[in-house]
Amino acid sequence: MKIIGKLFSVALLAAAFSACSPKEDFAPIGENLSIEQASISGTWKLTRVRQVDPIAQADGKPNEKFVQFYELAAVYPDFTKCQINFTGSSYTVTNPGNVPLFLGTGGAWKFVDTAKGRSLDMAGTMVDFGEVYRVSENKLTLVYRRMSAKGDVLVHYFYYFSK
Repeated sequence: MKIIGKLFSVALLAAAFSACSPKEDFAPIGENLSIEQASISGTWKLTRVRQVDPIAQADGKPNEKFVQFYELAAVYPDFTKCQINFTGSSYTVTNPGNVPLFLGTGGAWKFVDTAKGRSLDMAGTMVDFGEVYRVSENKLTLVYRRMSAKGDVLVHYFYYFSK
């Protein structure tokens, strides 16, 4: 019995010493994913517009008004001429094809940090980032949520931009 007790003590002591090893430092993996003013400055061209019906999406089927996803390129053939230019704390929109942007023609913009992450306040219109933004990819996805008077989301508009 003494031998088992000594072996247990030695094993416990070895476990305690091995737990005290120094922490390893790992090198960063990939680029920083933070969204800063300098990273979105410049001219962004619209490459795709997608309308998403969250009610149909939650039901798993189309409802009587919209299908789950609708690509708006067929309805707005000039959508590729649409651009947003971020300069300092202001932005301007060029929209010759009248794509439903809901972002106005321009104005002041700023970042707003919320519990859900970082968003953009574009002249009073709140817009979220739709995908992880990486500077090296030169792609930006903005999401506008069209709301009912009760505050329910009726439709999401996903705007895909590239530099």
